[in-house]
Amino acid sequence: MTYTPKAATPATAAANREAVTRYAMDDRQDFADADRGFIAPFPDRMYGADGRVIFDASRFDHLAEDAPAPDTVDPSLWRQSQVIRKGGLYKVVDGIYQVRNNDIANLTVIEGDSGLVVVDYAAVHLIGDKAATADLRIDFHFTDTDETWSARVRHGVLNARRGASPETRLTVSGPKPALVGALLKPASAPDLVEAGKITLDGDETVLRTLAGPLDEFDPNFGIVTP
Repeated sequence: MTYTPKAATPATAAANREAVTRYAMDDRQDFADADRGFIAPFPDRMYGADGRVIFDASRFDHLAEDAPAPDTVDPSLWRQSQVIRKGGLYKVVDGIYQVRNNDIANLTVIEGDSGLVVVDYAAVHLIGDKAATADLRIDFHFTDTDETWSARVRHGVLNARRGASPETRLTVSGPKPALVGALLKPASAPDLVEAGKITLDGDETVLRTLAGPLDEFDPNFGIVTP
């Protein structure tokens, strides 16, 4: 499906031109801040296990740093989008790194004494106070990469380590997209099992227990509610 944007009305165009006078558009400090600690960019395209393109950086080429705001967009919002378009691997401070781009989630890597601690979207998806009394462990076996990761919820925190755990109560097996769905929305597991996308080996009630402290929201939520 193709989409042709509409031109701004004269009133909108005039309001956005006038808005330029209210902002310090010549101050480029926020662009410098966004570049601080930059190590490496994302590849131009990233692919899923099935070969499907899951990220295409060229879709944001219209937000080039020197691209002027069109009449249809408030110049401050346009500038904000240009800044958050910058993405890749960054060093925050010694021992702490981030992978970020124009998305609702960042991935943070912390160098610990015995390895790396990865703080990802699944971990912050957990509601700490609801998970405070939970103590459960689930192994996730990725059939498309033949890897197993053991996830544990304890003391209100979700941690994951490579390798199967002898203490696991449930092993969920399947390709990565299906396992991500089961982890972030455990209630979908029965449908995934019925569809043949995942298999469960062990105490299936563990997934229902995991669903309790997980926050569910529409990832396409409106930032501003009219």
